[in-house]
Amino acid sequence: MNLSPQQHRRPGEPRCLPNFAYRIQIGIETFLLAGVVALVIALLTVSYQSIKAALANPVDSLRYE
Repeated sequence: MNLSPQQHRRPGEPRCLPNFAYRIQIGIETFLLAGVVALVIALLTVSYQSIKAALANPVDSLRYE
């Protein structure tokens, strides 16, 4: 199968991808933004649970066990 320079396949790329009419390039900014958003969500979740546990009365949790 002869590929033109526009249809050059990268290693590991499925053979059907060069046949699509539109191709986009995803920059590193997209991955960095996704990583930062995931870290912020994780930090907010852990912080919320930590504060909730710190402010809870230990006697109330022991009473129901």
